[in-house]
Amino acid sequence: MKPSGWAVRFALLAVILAAEFAVLEAGMRWQGASEASAGFQGLFMQDAGVGHRPRPGAHTRYATAEFATDLAINAQGVRDDEAVGPKAPNEKRIVILGDSLVLSVQVGLQETFAKQLERGLQQNEPVVH
Repeated sequence: MKPSGWAVRFALLAVILAAEFAVLEAGMRWQGASEASAGFQGLFMQDAGVGHRPRPGAHTRYATAEFATDLAINAQGVRDDEAVGPKAPNEKRIVILGDSLVLSVQVGLQETFAKQLERGLQQNEPVVH
């Protein structure tokens, strides 16, 4: 039984798209300008509970054609300058959890939305991210 014309065209389209994706991915990895770069991946460690998490004490310079940023993870595994100490009685804290949007690798630490939120609150409520 001969395949129909649309099935052949669809298969050809799928092969072409896969080849284009492979070439683009190889180029990005070769340039080192992706989150697949060794420097960026060094910021993370495997975790049985969540898959991956920031590696305490890790730091790298992450650069692409659009931006260059120094990224550092503190000893507690948080992208922040200071370690977060024990919570004082009646102290309020805001903890922000999330993905790459929360990590904000495209900007310096003081430009992240977590730091902007902390400044905008104008109170002594630390924002941990």
